[in-house]
Amino acid sequence: MKAIILSLLLFPALADAQTLSHYWNFNDPETQLTPNVSTGGATLQITPGELAVITSGTLQEFAGANARNSDPSGAHLRVNNPIGSVLTFHIPTTGFENPIFRYETRRSGSGANTQFVSYSLNGTDFTPMQTILPPDGVPAVIVLDFSTIAGADDNAEFRIRINIAQEGTATGGTIGNNRFDNATLDATAMAGTNRPPVVVEPIGFTQMVKGSNLSINPKLIFSDPDDDPLTFVYEISNQDVVGCIFLPAEGYEHFCGLNAHLQGEAIVTISANDGVNEPVSTSFRVLVYPRAHALTPSAPFTFSAWDENEPAGSFPSNMIFMQSGVNDPTLADDLLYAYTIPAGDGADPADTAFPYKAIGRTRINGLGAEGVSFINTGRGRDVGGALVAVDLSDVDAGTLSFTAATLTANFRTYNLRLRYRVGTSSAWADVMNGTTAVEYQRNPIEFLPQTFTDIAIPSDALGQPYVQFMWQYYHTGVQLEGGGARDRIRLDDITITDLTDTSIEQDPRIGTIELSQNYPNPFNPSTAIRFQLPASGITHLAVYDVLGREVSVLVDGSLAAGQHTATFDARSLTSGVYLYQLTSGGQTITKRMLLIK
Repeated sequence: MKAIILSLLLFPALADAQTLSHYWNFNDPETQLTPNVSTGGATLQITPGELAVITSGTLQEFAGANARNSDPSGAHLRVNNPIGSVLTFHIPTTGFENPIFRYETRRSGSGANTQFVSYSLNGTDFTPMQTILPPDGVPAVIVLDFSTIAGADDNAEFRIRINIAQEGTATGGTIGNNRFDNATLDATAMAGTNRPPVVVEPIGFTQMVKGSNLSINPKLIFSDPDDDPLTFVYEISNQDVVGCIFLPAEGYEHFCGLNAHLQGEAIVTISANDGVNEPVSTSFRVLVYPRAHALTPSAPFTFSAWDENEPAGSFPSNMIFMQSGVNDPTLADDLLYAYTIPAGDGADPADTAFPYKAIGRTRINGLGAEGVSFINTGRGRDVGGALVAVDLSDVDAGTLSFTAATLTANFRTYNLRLRYRVGTSSAWADVMNGTTAVEYQRNPIEFLPQTFTDIAIPSDALGQPYVQFMWQYYHTGVQLEGGGARDRIRLDDITITDLTDTSIEQDPRIGTIELSQNYPNPFNPSTAIRFQLPASGITHLAVYDVLGREVSVLVDGSLAAGQHTATFDARSLTSGVYLYQLTSGGQTITKRMLLIK
């Protein structure tokens, strides 16, 4: 990560009763044992048990209950096969008193069920303090108050040790894992102690749109209780997604102009250094949504293919694939993460770099010309959905269409619901077809596609410059007898069409041409197109692909008034949405049809 250093003298601010003396958020797997905040000398040493593996995990019910400085709940410390493992926190209290240690923890169902906590005042001899039973589920915040223990104040050798063990057989087990997150030591500064900078106004989860920017002012984020001059460092985890440009104007050099380059997400970390204590940092997660596709009658939005070899962080134009922070997300659960497979969480190590070709665990697969598919396996970050952004500023009427199918009919049922919202922060609403929400319902018959056509764009979205449509893959709450595996659902052939001014007002004395929906539709390989002419004249009937390229001319010449039928043979074309357009007597009508091979 590239570091950018700035200097700024901040005004003093009132400190809280206690100071955050030491803090591990474990969000960076590469440096997870290094404290993120320390007044000096803090270390974490892990002595693994005989079979233990020290690694990093994501989510798994961790929601940042003890996180500080608005840090996102990213990664956490994970100890696999943890029996016999020992965590030793060296947390000097030099210059501080009344220390309180906190940490978040949980175990897996087969993970060791006991943590023995002890402390040392001389760095060598440890005194038992408390027995912790980590929960199997939502993490617990463990609070260890040392304010009444003589010798814990102003002690350079103060340490806390956590021994992991399995007691009895009623719960837990000999495999599984114990997990830890957000370990902190808060204490009260003694007279004459220089205190580290404090985060007074952290930046929380931030949503942006590709191409937008956001001004970051560290003067509003940090304050120093002792009026020390501060040096600032900006670090960005994924500079392909967001970058930082500094404003050149005098007095504003410390401002970071955060620019959203690509849809996706990144972690932005800002650190403040007072030259006395270790730097203090605050992090926030940025989710960048796609730029809106400008919808016009000649430029519909289409999505009909996605390659399994697309690398991590790649998304279709004007789209992003989303995932949740929970197992089996329902319609009530937010999708606020860009699709990724974290390191160590894939069925294969290569899944992190190529998440669309994963063959196991929670994933979105690229199916080539068949679009994409979704399946969950309970990873604590289950997918998800496909989000499309469109600009409907000049759209008075429009329609949506898509195709879905059940590729694997399992026991835990999932559907695909079409939803929308205006902007990036309003509540999601269902797209309705009359009084019914537009939804693909899982089918016990596998590989049978269902096509949804002529779905009207909701009226309150028309005329809006930024609208998001979400095809949300969600757990219905129904689990059939026989197992717990989830349905795998395919999504393909999304088309959003602008129907504004697709016909021209005509002289009422002439009459109106009529163009019927082709039959059959969907079709393979041929279909019939019927049309009615009120008067004889030059007539043109042609077929176009979704990019507006002419693929076939069915009629081009003079026709008599009356009913006519043309046949479109598409055996040489690929599956997808096609437009057919009739022009006669100064009038034009366009309709859509779907070829499925």
